[in-house]
Amino acid sequence: MNANSASPNLTTARLQSSPGQIRACAELQRRIHHDLRVQHSKWVKPNGESPICDLYERRLAELMAFFQSTEINLFAA
Repeated sequence: MNANSASPNLTTARLQSSPGQIRACAELQRRIHHDLRVQHSKWVKPNGESPICDLYERRLAELMAFFQSTEINLFAA
């Protein structure tokens, strides 16, 4: 993602996990960021920005944070 992107980072999306899980989420985010732009190069502007890819990445981060918090709540109950 570019420096101006408002997309949340998976590692800061309310993850309360082990360092290994956080690293795995960060690596997943990097791979998805790269793969989206490769597979959908038509979505990437000449300056490297891609609002559509950023939207997909942001939505994924939201879903992962939701499911992470749901998992934590299930174990806490």
